[in-house]
Amino acid sequence: MPRTVAVLRAAALPAAGSSSEDAAAAALIRAVAVARAVATAALLTLLVARLPPQIPDLALHKLPVHPAVPATPSAARTRFVVIPHAPSPMQRRLLVALRRDCGWGEDQIDDWLRDAACGRRLNFFIVRDALAAAPPGGDSSVCNTSVIGMVALILDHPAGDVLLASREHAAAMVCSLCVFKQWHNNGHGTLAMSLIEQVAKLHGARTVTLETMGDRLIRLYYRLGYREFRPRGERAWGTDVASFCKDL
Repeated sequence: MPRTVAVLRAAALPAAGSSSEDAAAAALIRAVAVARAVATAALLTLLVARLPPQIPDLALHKLPVHPAVPATPSAARTRFVVIPHAPSPMQRRLLVALRRDCGWGEDQIDDWLRDAACGRRLNFFIVRDALAAAPPGGDSSVCNTSVIGMVALILDHPAGDVLLASREHAAAMVCSLCVFKQWHNNGHGTLAMSLIEQVAKLHGARTVTLETMGDRLIRLYYRLGYREFRPRGERAWGTDVASFCKDL
């Protein structure tokens, strides 16, 4: 404050060689301009101080990685980007391309976006920074973008299955995980699972769940520390569906 008063006093001094009236007018204009600058700086300082803390950097190299996941430089470039509730045309095209590539879910995109708008679900693109080239035999037209897949986290199950996802019960459900086929067998899906578990923790989950089918995927989730917590059953999308959970 003393410094501010000194600045204002200095601004109010008459300029040398000017008439007293002109000098007084000029001094007043300068004083007003300085006062506005000081007030603006004080307001910006107050606003910055009241900003909510930023979400921690979720780059994989700053997270504990599952023992089955190699901590490689390529893994350190993998991160998540939130998919907006109202995606741009390019973002929607990427969503459609991902779902067509994996063979399911294209008809559910709008439902997923509505659930996200209601706060029940978080949708993420899986992104690799600084993709230098397509994988061997891959389509370079797709790899010009850094999006290589998607994954989602359900915070409150839309059908009310609280064993799978419920804020009240501190359970969150991983779903809709897919990676472009040309990026398969590079560990990106496993890395995404490690990262989404950290996102679930940030949202207060103590347990993460998922549902899947097929021997290969079931073996994978057992290797990642998941366990089946209820009898297998039938869903609209398949039979003999296994329900997994893992304590965080």
